[in-house]
Amino acid sequence: MFCRDLPDLNSYGDDRESAVSEALDGIETTLSIYVDQRRVIPVASAPEAGEHVVRLPAVTVVKIELWNAMERDIRKANLCRLLDVHQA
Repeated sequence: MFCRDLPDLNSYGDDRESAVSEALDGIETTLSIYVDQRRVIPVASAPEAGEHVVRLPAVTVVKIELWNAMERDIRKANLCRLLDVHQA
């Protein structure tokens, strides 16, 4: 599989079900590489005709949002205030 938003991603499956499963694993692996390289994770673009959409788990989406916010030099203390949570 190929993803326009994550050009570093490549995955393969023997059938549609395994391809989707492998794509999800490949996406999460690619995202982890982006984090290791301290790269901003791109926002998903709208699907084009004929493209298959892989839905990420909610926790992964939240982690992406948090990572991208942190990449913009938001300090932990400021992020806690934004999220209305205690820093400890």
